[in-house]
Amino acid sequence: MKKVVAFCLPLLLVASIASAQDWGYMAVGNNMDGPIDVQVADLNGDTFPDLVTTTYYGGTLSWWENDGDAQYTQHDILTNMPGLVRVDLDDIDADGNIDIAYAREGYGPADHRAGWLSNDNGDASVWTDHVISDQAQGNMGMPWQIELFDMDSDGDLDAAIAGSQIGWFRNPGDGVSYWNRTDADFNEFQRVGIAKGDFNGDGRTDIVSARANGIAWWNDLSIGSNGTNWQHFSVGNNYEHPKAIDVGDLNGDGDLDLVACGDVGDGSTVSVFENFSGTGSSWDRIDISWGFYGVMDIGVADMDGDGDLDIYGAALGDDEVAWWENLGDHNYQKHVISILYNGASAVAAANIDMDDDIELVGVAHYAARVGFWDMNSSVYGLVLDLTPSADPLQVPQGGTFDYDLYFTATNTTGNLLAQYWIYAILQNGREYNISKEQFTYVSGNIFDLTLNQAVNGAPPGFFTLCVGVDVANEYVTDCFEFEVVPAQNADISGDIFPLNGYEWVARPVASETADLSSNETLPSEYALNAAYPNPFNPTTTLNIALPETADLTVVAYNVAGQQVAEIANGQFGAGQHNLTFDASNLASGLYFIRAMVPGQLNATQKVMLVR
Repeated sequence: MKKVVAFCLPLLLVASIASAQDWGYMAVGNNMDGPIDVQVADLNGDTFPDLVTTTYYGGTLSWWENDGDAQYTQHDILTNMPGLVRVDLDDIDADGNIDIAYAREGYGPADHRAGWLSNDNGDASVWTDHVISDQAQGNMGMPWQIELFDMDSDGDLDAAIAGSQIGWFRNPGDGVSYWNRTDADFNEFQRVGIAKGDFNGDGRTDIVSARANGIAWWNDLSIGSNGTNWQHFSVGNNYEHPKAIDVGDLNGDGDLDLVACGDVGDGSTVSVFENFSGTGSSWDRIDISWGFYGVMDIGVADMDGDGDLDIYGAALGDDEVAWWENLGDHNYQKHVISILYNGASAVAAANIDMDDDIELVGVAHYAARVGFWDMNSSVYGLVLDLTPSADPLQVPQGGTFDYDLYFTATNTTGNLLAQYWIYAILQNGREYNISKEQFTYVSGNIFDLTLNQAVNGAPPGFFTLCVGVDVANEYVTDCFEFEVVPAQNADISGDIFPLNGYEWVARPVASETADLSSNETLPSEYALNAAYPNPFNPTTTLNIALPETADLTVVAYNVAGQQVAEIANGQFGAGQHNLTFDASNLASGLYFIRAMVPGQLNATQKVMLVR
């Protein structure tokens, strides 16, 4: 495998090349109804880190018991509470056991609630639900994220909650009473992240979250640090709806910096805010990733064990889990872990298998699963190699170039869901999506292709072309650099890298070329197969597999969660069914197709309408 060639970007822009990583995916649980968060802690005191998950639609809060041998047993604590979102884990009642605090935005005002679960016996076998605040107390807003820490310096843990409002709630210490709300700030947005840290070095805990159209932190100016007098300071403006925030000393200068993810303009961004002054009065913003569409979660940890803090995150819109290696001097290198984690909504970093490295635990909102990636534990043995037609490769404006692609998985059996991703790194460091499609990888198949790429609208300069392949949530990528050179009378209209409609056709190895029966057989399982074409304009075809007659509903949603089309609703016979999604009356953008058969199928996939 060639090493990825990265070129230097001007003005300290990040090196955004996604180089190959040896991560193996280990499934923990499936059939979850809309998982939204995952956290890690030893709940039963056996030294093995356990998992805590929430599901939005099913309204279930569960802990997953780790037996120390990569086997997990699910225990449900709360059920039938739709709209559960984020959790935090700590010893709330100071009895030596890890408890759980949770936020529930629910489906309406009556559901808005923050609560905590006491781990009564210390072995996670008995839990008691306590209220922190709810709509009956009033002034609750829509809670999204909850953080535990001692806000008033009285020795017990309080809770800061962010959502449509920001406030902190004082722990009464009796486990029964409502927690008194002592400070609030109203947001223009919902579902914003919150974090804690001492940003000005005064020894007091501060809060950072969203305020109006940006990020701010709140300093406790009260006498005795009782959390009653707060002053806000701006971190960054024009940063809409930051869905997650984490803190850490990213540049090693001794003060706390921020990492945030959210919506900026018409895209999604992961950004570092360096505490330039050391007192929280001046911040230097560095955008380290663009196009991480629908980013939902972000965190910091030393992923590679080199002594500095790196960044990891999950993007629901792109089904992507990735981490950014801290290279120093404001530079971060992106490493993709998976592009097939359907609806990646949360990740957590922890050494859950008690070895010498960090694992990333994730939940996939639409794929209804929880699992983790273990570094240096590849299961499928993915091999990918790209070779440009020339080295160095120079392409005239408006021209095209060829490159050879070789891919196989050396240790697979049967058929596996897979996805390929072709993208370019532009001169400003941003990723430009050329094509991203799902396919079925058949064990033993070899892809040995010559592909052609046009560069119609590309200006002169250096670019990088990358191809990534994900097989069952294991990912491999390879890239090469090329230069676009000036050309007279060149046609440089249209997209920078137009979608060329690559055909992803496999050449089977000799052992796979035996005669196959042409007799059509019924599907063996329920499935929503990949839409084609995708991207599309204005129609795309969906394939639904039904092993038996069933009541099928297929609907389309926009990114705001609003239903925009009903594609099917009725009884369908066993077999393969091709359905058309007609988006003639819809605006360009991302849409979600959801197929449902009661008790059998609840699957979602993304389609992109491009006009």
